[in-house]
Amino acid sequence: MEPWSLEWVLAVLVVPISIGICTIYFPIRYSRKRKEKMKEIPLTLPNVPAGVKFVGREMDLRRFADLLWEGTKIAVVSGIGGVGKTEFAKAFFAKHRGSYPHVGWVEYKNNFKDTLVDTPGLMEKFEAPADQRDARYGEILKLLRELPKKVVLIFDNVSNAENDAEMQNILALKCRVIFTTRESFEAQAHLKDLSIYSMEFMPVKDCIKLFARYRGKAIHKTERADAEKIVELAGRHTLALELLAAIYKEAGYQSAKELLDRLADENFDLKGLSEEVQKSGGATSERLLKQMATLYRMSDIEKLGDEAVGLLTNLCILPLKNFPVKVLLHWLELSGINLLNKLADKRLIRFVDGKKMVEMHDVIAEVLRQELKPDSEKCGRLIETVTTRTALSNQA
Repeated sequence: MEPWSLEWVLAVLVVPISIGICTIYFPIRYSRKRKEKMKEIPLTLPNVPAGVKFVGREMDLRRFADLLWEGTKIAVVSGIGGVGKTEFAKAFFAKHRGSYPHVGWVEYKNNFKDTLVDTPGLMEKFEAPADQRDARYGEILKLLRELPKKVVLIFDNVSNAENDAEMQNILALKCRVIFTTRESFEAQAHLKDLSIYSMEFMPVKDCIKLFARYRGKAIHKTERADAEKIVELAGRHTLALELLAAIYKEAGYQSAKELLDRLADENFDLKGLSEEVQKSGGATSERLLKQMATLYRMSDIEKLGDEAVGLLTNLCILPLKNFPVKVLLHWLELSGINLLNKLADKRLIRFVDGKKMVEMHDVIAEVLRQELKPDSEKCGRLIETVTTRTALSNQA
């Protein structure tokens, strides 16, 4: 081919430029189509909330991606409380958000009817009044049935699903549905379009990385053996490791050995938790709750004073999933977030979206309810505020 001949010009200049134009044009066109598709969605689906920096589970993320891309319409992410199901789902969609026109995230409450009716902003405007919940649920369900196949709807922390009369309505939707749950979903396992993804415990090396990140200090080779023993004692349970790292930092320990000695003194032991979970079918065991209560006591919350204990007593009865901090401060008459910051340092709560939202893990809330025993006297102000707010809302 002669330089500057017609064939040379076509090969060197025109073809690459044409390819470049196509490369630019098609994504723009695809992006416009996606925006048009999103305009067709009849509901305001809540976005996937921001997650923490994710460690490990690269293989799990790949396998779950394969599961969805193979055409699974209903995916169940199942595992024991505190193993990382919610953060796994957040991490997956943070990574693959561009693969779907929209992903809606809904926090499950009591049953699917209450969940959908009480999800803020889902419906722009109801035709039925607030006291006609069945009618409002019907309106939402009608619009959910219009969601296209490529939309993904996530119900986080689904519980007692087998006894939920509305389960069949959710399973029959055209869009893809994902549940995160502690339950096995055995009663639905036979369904053609349903796949169950069991969340296993992370391998030791990833658990050590997680512990190191939470304590804010890399594991030195001289303390590697002690770190492995801590992971073993924690049963490779990710929430337990998060709390242990916080205890390490708060106590000012300089080595994993110091924490290991403290755990021996407290008789903390979750070894063999994964095998126990397999035998129990994934249920959160009494042993786990008992040992997590030990970690709560090791956090020395009493040193923060009665106000901190009282705050936790109130927090553990609230549905703390992406709960607005401003609302919390108002309801509990707090002057600022200083005390919340201290609880976050102990990993008993977690801030989301900067410090606009706050959440508490269900397992921690369950432990706190057992330890602090909230009642109408201890939580009177909060109960009065919520009752008044609900009454005003029903009148609107």
